[in-house]
Amino acid sequence: MSRPRWLLAPLSASLALATSPALADNLVANPGFESGSNGWSGGSVVQSSPHSGANCLAVTDDSPTQSVAASSALIPIVQGQAYAFEAWFRAAAENQQLLVSIVQFDASSSWLSGKNQDFVVTAGTSWSRLHMLFQSFDPQTSKVQIVLRPAPWSEKGEKTGSAWFDDIVFEPTDPKGTVRGSWLVANGDNRLWLGSTDQNVFRDKPLDAAAPTVDSIQVHAARSEFEAFQIVVLPAKDDHLASVTVSQLDGPAGAVLPASNVTTREVAYVNITSPSDLAAAKGPAPDPLPLLQTPIPLSAASQQPLWLTIRIPDDATAGDYAGTVRLSFDQGQPIDVPLRVHVWGFSVPKEHHHRSSFQLSASFLNRYHNLEGDYAKQREAFRLYLKDFSEHRIDPADPFVYDGYDIRYPGWEWGDGHIVEDPDVGASNHVLEVHDTKADASVVGSSDARMMIAAGKSYRISWRAKTDGAHDYLVSIGQHDADGNWISGHNIDFVKNGDGTWQSESEVIPSSMLFTPTATRVSVRLYARAWSAAGEKTGRTWFDDIVFSEEGATDNLQPNGSLEQGVQEAVPETDFSRFDPAAEIAFGELGFTAFRLGVPGFASMSYLGGEEGELLGLKWGTPEYEALITKTLLSVTNHLHDKGWLEKAYFYQLDEPDEASYPLVIEAMSLLNKADPRFRRLLTEQYEPALDGQVDIWSPILDQWGYDWAKDRQSKGEEVWWYTCTYPRAPYVTYFIDHPAIERRVSMWLAARFGVQGTLYWGVNYWSNDGVFPPPGYQDPWEDPMSYNFDLGVQGTWGNGDGRLLYPPRAWKDGVARVEGPTPSARWEQLRDGLEDLEYFWLLDALADQLESKGLEPQWVAEARALIAFPQELATSLTQFTDDPGELAAWRLKMGEQIEKMSTTAGPIEDAGTDGMGADSAVGDSAGADSAAEDGSAGSAPGASPDAGETDGCGCRTAGSARGAAWGAAIAALAWLVARRRRQAGGGRAGRFLPG
Repeated sequence: MSRPRWLLAPLSASLALATSPALADNLVANPGFESGSNGWSGGSVVQSSPHSGANCLAVTDDSPTQSVAASSALIPIVQGQAYAFEAWFRAAAENQQLLVSIVQFDASSSWLSGKNQDFVVTAGTSWSRLHMLFQSFDPQTSKVQIVLRPAPWSEKGEKTGSAWFDDIVFEPTDPKGTVRGSWLVANGDNRLWLGSTDQNVFRDKPLDAAAPTVDSIQVHAARSEFEAFQIVVLPAKDDHLASVTVSQLDGPAGAVLPASNVTTREVAYVNITSPSDLAAAKGPAPDPLPLLQTPIPLSAASQQPLWLTIRIPDDATAGDYAGTVRLSFDQGQPIDVPLRVHVWGFSVPKEHHHRSSFQLSASFLNRYHNLEGDYAKQREAFRLYLKDFSEHRIDPADPFVYDGYDIRYPGWEWGDGHIVEDPDVGASNHVLEVHDTKADASVVGSSDARMMIAAGKSYRISWRAKTDGAHDYLVSIGQHDADGNWISGHNIDFVKNGDGTWQSESEVIPSSMLFTPTATRVSVRLYARAWSAAGEKTGRTWFDDIVFSEEGATDNLQPNGSLEQGVQEAVPETDFSRFDPAAEIAFGELGFTAFRLGVPGFASMSYLGGEEGELLGLKWGTPEYEALITKTLLSVTNHLHDKGWLEKAYFYQLDEPDEASYPLVIEAMSLLNKADPRFRRLLTEQYEPALDGQVDIWSPILDQWGYDWAKDRQSKGEEVWWYTCTYPRAPYVTYFIDHPAIERRVSMWLAARFGVQGTLYWGVNYWSNDGVFPPPGYQDPWEDPMSYNFDLGVQGTWGNGDGRLLYPPRAWKDGVARVEGPTPSARWEQLRDGLEDLEYFWLLDALADQLESKGLEPQWVAEARALIAFPQELATSLTQFTDDPGELAAWRLKMGEQIEKMSTTAGPIEDAGTDGMGADSAVGDSAGADSAAEDGSAGSAPGASPDAGETDGCGCRTAGSARGAAWGAAIAALAWLVARRRRQAGGGRAGRFLPG
């Protein structure tokens, strides 16, 4: 179809600057080595199968004591200018790791220590490409140097290898990259173009006038899938978008997709004032996706994207549907855009085949929805967030914030009371001490036991007590309903006066004093002083031999009333009355596949160190503690096992241990395994031999994940996940706002390629930091996208959007209570697309297995296997992947067509349940790790002291020697602690493809 005449005209002057041609040529001298070694030192120029031209550079490191590298001549740079870097490379062996570094120098050509930008990449025997955008340098940087190593740097230099490099590029570039899309045929004053949701659309960077034109929007999706696209409006003049309406989509044999199944959102922008890393830049960046509220202003100087998402019902009829999207304006003519949707004849599985654990903070949710103090509304809003998690195929770390189970130790827990040795006779007798030192509150030892009572019965309570002087004290009977709730106004109180000696007391409680039938249980409450509203009385009282019994009976209903039974003999009483209904919804209706199960009183660990556990006063490491923690754990895990939910649970209280903490990790994990070997143990750590046998789910940070060790652990029945947490940064896939949009989606393609079974992320609504923004002056994520930390009293930054994939209500500052779900980010939506793509891989593999087992359609099976083993150009490693959303979309289209074809013959897929893309997922063993755990991120400038492989951030511990003489040991230690992040998250379980 011919391009509309107006597209042939020049773009408006306000947008012309954004479409200027390439800024300059390659700044690398002799980039293809066609002039021999001119401009390079190290390595040797050879004619051995170059990437292009006649020559390439060979670099061989055969020294076990030093690292060998080749380096370019110094390249001058201009601060504030963006640069594109590209290098082609191949290695002597498959899955070989190479190191490419951009080293920074000041104006006097002095190396800037600690400023190397190092990229460990995975190479094979065929040529591969690394490409990277640089937008930020150290303020002192005036020159850079490209350093090429055939093996990762290490302090000892023992790593060796051979590699070839060619066609090196370092050139000024447009920081906003290539805009990809298609012009939409439209009859109106305003122009429209269609873009992928896997690219950032900047207001001042329109589609090139020579881009292709299409006459409709074409969407392909499976049943139960969400599929989105962007319509970008280029206003001809200042105007307002008055409305966007989508018609009913009419399909085969009278089938329809209702207009309500299409959601339209505004693409909003946040202003980046401090880039997340060297690949990012300042300026407005698209991210929040609020529901479209028209009218919205349009400016001739600024394009406005719209984000439309189609939800395909579970029972949709397969076939082609047609409808219209209408955009109306205050001044310009309405524009109707045809919308065509093809619904494939298969469904995205309800079961998730890639588990996840993303932390949702109820505290931040309540603050920004203005729900503090209203429990019912808090719970309702939290459930709306859970629904959104479910629709994005993402598991919250803890979906039971408001519906947890309760564990009590009746007779052993006494609130503010403490079981101690008798002050008169010592260890031969134990008593309950209640010590009130507060002049503004009454301190009570309140029994956790809820004793059953019967209507019409009278009861007796007796006890011994001793005060620490002549003063009063109080024994009170609290009444409770069938759910255990305290009944206000119906306490039965006995105020006594002590004289400093042990006294015996007894009181009858006639049936007339019991508030039956409402009260079905009672509890004993012991006060050091008589209660008063002001609570001004202070003092100490000891209690012993507490007996509560039916009048005339001898059985004591108060557990351990003598206080002589050892705490280790306590019997946990677990109440799942709230948990079970919530779990039925979470694992049934919402389809969650994993959740974090805490162990009360157990050891814990954060980035600042570890703590041993304590339970009812029993100390970690004692036989008594072990006996009680075992009973406590089993009281929960046995119930979950009986319900079929235990396989979804995982333990995660030990976070990012350093090597010095391994003994605590081993002790804790061993104790858990001894108590219940069915309970899976997650650790945010890469595999280390010292931890062998202590971890069921390994969840390393991205740059510590390694293909070989991961596959080995999976072959032993263990799971391997990964996570990001501030680090690693570019060129790794990240969740930063100011990184390419495609990174979120491609991360799941990489998970499919490498058999990674789960993703962990530390937070989705970390909207403020109390140290940086003391309450009530909270940060506004709509105005400031940076995620801050305030560790050890030092303010720092995590990155733009780090820990916040959702937005609070846009008008949260008005104080209005809002019971509503979240506003998603573009990154949140892109993650869902990637997770749905991963299900396509799972379906292909399952269908291929099914057909192969039946001996049917071997050609289809081969085609499916080829699609699963997608080209490495799409996603080779965690730092090497396509920047073109169209390439992923084209491959997804092929997968959908193949699944539709195969599913008609294969029949229903036999799905054993939730699982992940395992190590043997037929994606091919040729794809190697991006970086092994021991490699870190190391590099050094030629002739200078190396940076010792230092990486900062959550999960990235320092590896190597000290940072340099200028840094004292104390300062280095402080910097390391500040760089690491506190967060809470979770993990998941094994996969369908795992051997065994």
